[in-house]
Amino acid sequence: MDEVVSSSREKIWKMALLRTDLEDRSSWKDSSSKIDFIIPGEDSKWNIYHPLAQDALSILSYCCEYAVERDVRKLEWSARAALDSLLYCSESSDFPYVDNGMVYSQIDRQLEDIKLLKLGEIEKIRSLALLTNAFNR
Repeated sequence: MDEVVSSSREKIWKMALLRTDLEDRSSWKDSSSKIDFIIPGEDSKWNIYHPLAQDALSILSYCCEYAVERDVRKLEWSARAALDSLLYCSESSDFPYVDNGMVYSQIDRQLEDIKLLKLGEIEKIRSLALLTNAFNR
């Protein structure tokens, strides 16, 4: 399953940054289904990383679904899942090593992305992601 997660993440970045559909839509749907299958459920053995795994895999699944449906709500749900993870890290005493300054700046970024998504400003988000990706290399 690690391969599905890695390849989906790579395809999503390529789609976002290169503005292309790299594969047919059925392949995206297949990836989404496989990712949904490995999202930890409520009955899974819980540990402190459980909510982070749920959010991370949900983010990937929503992005794959967006590639199929082109429904901007999927991107908004993805941004909200990222926001949930950031809030969880900032509020939990289980992550004392987390740089709260960085977390809070990313919280602001996710809130801005959600606002832009509601306005239909996908190109602006793409430009910000491109800048962030280039800056982090």
